[in-house]
Amino acid sequence: MTSCICSEYTPYQRPKRGLIQTSSSSTEYVSSGSTDISSQSITTFRASTSTAQRKSKFLGLIRHIGNAIATLEGASEFSSLPTTVISQVDGETAEFLGRGKTFHVSRLPLPETLELKNSWPKRLVVQPPVGNLLPRTYHANPITCKRPMIEFDSFGNPKEGAVEERLEAVILEVRVLTHPPMYFHKNIVDFLGVSWQCELPEVEPGQTETDLPPPKRVPVILLEYAKHGSLEDFMQTTLYDAMSFDGRVSLCRDIAEGLAVLHKHQVVHGDIKPDNILIFEADEKDTSVSKAFGLRAKLADFGFSVGFSGDNGTEKFSLKGRTWPWNDPEWNKPRTWTQLKKSDVFSYGLLVWTLLSKKDIGALFDLEGKDYDRNNPEIRDEVERLKDWTLSSNASTYFKHSGKVIETLVQCLFRCSLEPDADMRGSMEDILRIWDTWFFGDGPYVPIPPGTTLRPELGLQRIETVSFQRIVGGIRLFPVSIKKEFTEICFDQNLPPDERCQAKVFRAFSLLMGWVAKPDFPEAKRLIDECASTHPPVAIFQPMFFEMSESRSFTSASQGKCTEYEQQAFKSLMTMAHTSNSYEVFQQLMRYFPMPKNASYSRLRSLNYRIHLYGIPELAYSDAFSQETDLDELVAIQMADIERFHRTAKVLALGHSAFHYAVSSGFVEAVDLLLQTEGFRTEFLEFKDALGFTPLLSACRLGNFRIAKLLIGAGSNVTAKTSYGETILHFLCEFEPDEMSEIADVIMALGGSTLVNTVCTERYFPHEFVSAMMYLIGPPLNTAIMRGNIKLIKILLKYGASPVRGRVYGDCPLEIAASAHCADALRIFWNAFPEAQEWRDGRLLRAAIRGFAEFQKQYFHGPLRTKMMQDTIDILIDRLLEAGLTLTIGDIPLIHYATEVGTVQLVEHILIRTDAMDINTYCQEKTPIHVAIERGTNELFHLLIKYGSNLYLKMEGRSCLSRCALGMGSTSEMQEYLLGCGVGREADGSYPDALTDAVGTGKLKDASALLAAGASIDELTTKGGGWTTFGLIVRTCGYNSVAFMTFLFDHQLALGRKPAGFMALPMVGWTVLHVAALIPFTTPFYDRVILSNVLDYLLDKFCSPEHLNAQDMGGYTPLHLAAQNGNPMLIRRLLAFDAIDITIRSHDGKSVYGCALEHESMGVPEIISNMGVRAVKSYTDDMRDTIALLHPLRGY
Repeated sequence: MTSCICSEYTPYQRPKRGLIQTSSSSTEYVSSGSTDISSQSITTFRASTSTAQRKSKFLGLIRHIGNAIATLEGASEFSSLPTTVISQVDGETAEFLGRGKTFHVSRLPLPETLELKNSWPKRLVVQPPVGNLLPRTYHANPITCKRPMIEFDSFGNPKEGAVEERLEAVILEVRVLTHPPMYFHKNIVDFLGVSWQCELPEVEPGQTETDLPPPKRVPVILLEYAKHGSLEDFMQTTLYDAMSFDGRVSLCRDIAEGLAVLHKHQVVHGDIKPDNILIFEADEKDTSVSKAFGLRAKLADFGFSVGFSGDNGTEKFSLKGRTWPWNDPEWNKPRTWTQLKKSDVFSYGLLVWTLLSKKDIGALFDLEGKDYDRNNPEIRDEVERLKDWTLSSNASTYFKHSGKVIETLVQCLFRCSLEPDADMRGSMEDILRIWDTWFFGDGPYVPIPPGTTLRPELGLQRIETVSFQRIVGGIRLFPVSIKKEFTEICFDQNLPPDERCQAKVFRAFSLLMGWVAKPDFPEAKRLIDECASTHPPVAIFQPMFFEMSESRSFTSASQGKCTEYEQQAFKSLMTMAHTSNSYEVFQQLMRYFPMPKNASYSRLRSLNYRIHLYGIPELAYSDAFSQETDLDELVAIQMADIERFHRTAKVLALGHSAFHYAVSSGFVEAVDLLLQTEGFRTEFLEFKDALGFTPLLSACRLGNFRIAKLLIGAGSNVTAKTSYGETILHFLCEFEPDEMSEIADVIMALGGSTLVNTVCTERYFPHEFVSAMMYLIGPPLNTAIMRGNIKLIKILLKYGASPVRGRVYGDCPLEIAASAHCADALRIFWNAFPEAQEWRDGRLLRAAIRGFAEFQKQYFHGPLRTKMMQDTIDILIDRLLEAGLTLTIGDIPLIHYATEVGTVQLVEHILIRTDAMDINTYCQEKTPIHVAIERGTNELFHLLIKYGSNLYLKMEGRSCLSRCALGMGSTSEMQEYLLGCGVGREADGSYPDALTDAVGTGKLKDASALLAAGASIDELTTKGGGWTTFGLIVRTCGYNSVAFMTFLFDHQLALGRKPAGFMALPMVGWTVLHVAALIPFTTPFYDRVILSNVLDYLLDKFCSPEHLNAQDMGGYTPLHLAAQNGNPMLIRRLLAFDAIDITIRSHDGKSVYGCALEHESMGVPEIISNMGVRAVKSYTDDMRDTIALLHPLRGY
């Protein structure tokens, strides 16, 4: 059978990517002017912006995601995963769940590298390999993917349309899901992270290789998967029908709790309806009433949410849309914030009525049982008129035979929630009080995990501060293509100053570290200095750009021998120290620059404490005055200052007494006098402020040596702890080196040695913007390691500190030192604890290789970063070799593990140290070169070749060339090298799997290069039965399928080499139309819009009688398979062709209608039943439509 394009048929027109009418979703559209049969969502239309503005908005979304996730990491134990890309290869695709105006929603089985941890909230974690076995795919724990419906033109810019509204909706979704109080709440759907899906810009027929745009990466929000689906789905199940009244009430309570936390944190949901409530199994550890009934309801879909942004009660707010009939009567009117929150209450009342009555919402408006059209304006108007003062009583009448107790409950609920006047309507707090009364005695409701501290209490306002933590978060989160664009936005003059500064800082780090461009140290320094001059907090990063040469030591700055750049950095840091209450800036100053004579950092800290925490801008006296005046006059000034300010509001709010105030202000002379005053009581020394700081702990936190000595001498308790568990030893690094040794000896002699392994759970750093130093918590050794304070490490070890005790996030101090590449600390620990098991089981090497981000290590070590890495690896390798152990991480060879997670410099150092041992050894069915290809790192790829990697070794039967297309980021350079070496080319000139993989991942430039090298479109895959590339694209039926088919069919390199016979699976004779017919069965949750677009394309290209009536090995035509599998969409299109032959029978004599009847009589297939009620309903509806369509053919 040959390929044929028939010119007598209507030419193919690119289908509009609008939405089509279906009965499965209430928010689907045919076009902007046609609504779905079940509901309507109305939003304000906005005129399209320019291409540049749309691109800027898209990058703004990326920035917001990075900021929001990094903020969540700083306020909780959430940890974003390394960049993950969702691709569609070998037919593996997510199951379509639905789509609204903003998101395309699907269900995805977890890849083999990830595990869903059943914590509170649930988390995705990297699943480490066990031995030489690959971890299993966790099909029992799928996740939900919400992909924004953002499309790109042929230049890679967002297309015109509703892109602005969609971007804003995505931002709202991320803002709500990542805000800590909502992230932890039991009744808000669990946020799992962000992945990146390939979206191919529009491909025009005949584009040349140089014209082909690179694939775009679109952020995909990952959420927990609801086993029971939405409340709308759940209400169709037998489980719902069997639920007791109390069981349904518990779901109502869950929804109320979710709405209450939104309102508490100034968010209105704006679209409460059954489709936006998800039903889950209750957690085993749940202590709330939901556990008794086995189910839990959670809020989802925050695209219509509104956040409070006003400064007073006069500002008016409006909802962004509605879903009829769940809206309140005044949904489209501007209202105060309090009134706007009441819109959720009204929708909640309607939802509760539906849940408790087990009736359709139409019954409340006398529409039950009628075949009514929800888009009928007359019906809509009638329902809106019925939302009056009688609605609450009408709602209650449905429960008049349910008993007096239930009658009283519903009357209270509906009077509170269904009042048409928002001012007279109750709040969610009122609703919760009703539920508290109903559930009285059932135990407390626990919305967040016990012991969870939601700090800092962050608002939902825009995050614009330039932050170390957020930059690090962006590094891990963004794929390379996004990073490249992100580094260019610093040139956008239209950005607000703070955002532009953050973009410049990111670009400076990119040039310093070589993330997305060749390192350019001078330009990086210029950018960071420019930012520091306009945004003083950026000065904290300037020491990262110090230089070290053979002629000068890196420590020479600390000896007062500063270069011009270092002097400039010192001035910037001092400016920051004067203008902010940052503790980190003082650590940078103390590390690199000694204070001038007769000055101290502790004095400067005390002055800043007064300004930023006490709110006292004026100085009590100048430094010069304190040196020139006599003691009595100085004490008098200090005492007068204490009397004047110690009763001010901010001082009292901190819980500070007059004595606390004197200590925190650095008034050494006044503190000495007060200690000698006759009326001074020793209990004043132990008085704790609001954060649990005693005067001694406050003095140590500020590094005030003289005051600390006075307090210790007066009898202060050296073993006191703050509310976070911080001890005096956690603050030793705040002292100057000589002071630290002296005061440590005193503390240890008075019982402080009992604290050396004490773990603190949190640290108090007010106004601190550098928050990536997460390991400052834990035992005092952690603080010493993170500050690089070798002297303090020796002191702590001297008095009994253990580097293998006090784990934080699973790591002990010894492992933290390895992760941070603190080689000097590791040498000390080896001398003190050579018998520790950690030296022998490879875990320290694992920590050193995976470790902190390179950016963090640059912050710790400056220009010594590479040297410290090499020293650390050498120390750990030497320890293993001395013990006669193999260089492995578990059962994984060292070079394999390093190639998988390490940097290029680290891998090269390991190759040198080990003489490239194991460079061609298989582990988990791949060698290091395969790992480098998967990572998409060109430098690593060429490095391994330099040291002897064999490019001709295969991974899981596939060549390096085939695996190249599956690599992260751009792999064009690797592919060009491999093609030049003849890798992947078989004796017959074919390149098995290479073209399929390149097209499947959207790497059309790579696919063009393969076609130019002689790859055939008709080559079959080596696995899965031998599919063609074209067939797999149709089988996947994904977002990019039409673009991929356009490329393969119309690309200039493919012209004259059309897919022969448009075959998909030659082994059984299936064509692409046969495969399209199977989609409702193989993917029950298929996207009807995408299938419609695919069919439009296929039936335009392959519309001859030969194509339409092609028979497979069993004699079945595409129409037969469409009848068997319930594909009414394809049946309609096929029957519209005059060339279709409806009389063809299969080899076993079956007609088209007979196939449909046979499969309908067999009932719902088990594979469909196992997917839940929604899949069953979709299948039965499609089969019913199929029978109806084919009924006229029953005589053939």
